[in-house]
Amino acid sequence: MPRFSYKARKASGEVVLDMVEDESPVAVARRLTQMGLIPVSINREKGDARIKNTTEGGGGGGSRVSSTDVIMFTRQLVTLYKAGLPFLSSLEAIGKQTTSDALRRVIECIKEDVETGKPLSQALARHPKVFSEVYVSTVLAGETGGVLDQVMDRLVLLLENEAETRKTIKDALRYPITVMAAMTVAFFVIVTFVIPTFARMFARFEAELPLPTRMMMGINTVRENYWHLALLLTAGLVACGIWYIRTPIGKLTFHKLLLNLPLAGSIIMKASMARLAHVFGTLSESGLPILKELQVISRTIGNRHISNEIDAVRTAVQEGSTLATALENETGFPPLVKHMIAVGEKTGAMGDMMRAVGEHYDRETKAEIARLTHALEPIITLVLGVGLLFMALAVFLPMWDMMQVMSAGP
Repeated sequence: MPRFSYKARKASGEVVLDMVEDESPVAVARRLTQMGLIPVSINREKGDARIKNTTEGGGGGGSRVSSTDVIMFTRQLVTLYKAGLPFLSSLEAIGKQTTSDALRRVIECIKEDVETGKPLSQALARHPKVFSEVYVSTVLAGETGGVLDQVMDRLVLLLENEAETRKTIKDALRYPITVMAAMTVAFFVIVTFVIPTFARMFARFEAELPLPTRMMMGINTVRENYWHLALLLTAGLVACGIWYIRTPIGKLTFHKLLLNLPLAGSIIMKASMARLAHVFGTLSESGLPILKELQVISRTIGNRHISNEIDAVRTAVQEGSTLATALENETGFPPLVKHMIAVGEKTGAMGDMMRAVGEHYDRETKAEIARLTHALEPIITLVLGVGLLFMALAVFLPMWDMMQVMSAGP
């Protein structure tokens, strides 16, 4: 298990320096908070060197604020708020303690806005690349309902869960990406350096190259003489694809296609349902009106097709339909989601129902990712085997033919 060194403060202000073993910086931060400590910095130990952990770049002196920085900031803010410190004092203390220059600049801007009388949610909303709409809406709901500490506790759990899901997906994709990258490099080396040598040798014997070798020679010819055209064509296709996906109809079509992909489509749907449940549960407990909750969920769900279905539900509810009926008529959500939302609507325990749904689909998403990883292994092995066979035939068939040509010579 990784080993982390940390710096934290007690409620009295006393600094605590220690080391601990845990799964991730997020888990360390959670443990420190449970111990009544305010996390200041968490470093992963690797040999004798300390490596600052970030999940999306932007740690330390970087120009981006990582999701880990946002989680740490939120944990520190809610801990200090519960301890009775005013927001200005809390922001000033966190700004001095953070090791991220990018986050420090953001905190300074937030502090200036709060000093001028703006509510915290409005100050956070000025930094959309750091604080998502869910984050800002949750804080706004907490301010409105006077339960900011409770909703921010839920917000921390939501952020941590999403960070762990992203990490799981990245870990699952690391192996296939590494294998395909290694195969691409090997193919490039053979096409560039090995195959042309065989071609020159065979030209002296006036022998015909085998088909796999001729195919790779053709690829090398394109690379050498028409690389600019191939580059322009590839760039044009990519640009057209990106442009189309950014159009409303293109984005909708692409997102519907993702949901219908074998294996991956199920993961996307279950991850979306987990996110919907977590966000819905958090917003429900914060006291936002149902129409506002649906609007926020629609904007933050991450899939245009699902977002359109939520918009249709919102319209139906606005016209007088119950939430359960609208979900049944307007969406293709899994039955469990529809049933639990219907129960939550009837009992008034939507937060509890959505928490249970979110936890269920979190587990389902991780299980689906594991199944996808196991399913990809034989597929990658097959692709790798076919690729290696093709390259081996392209290299060794000319050697075999050359030996026959030389043995048949004078």
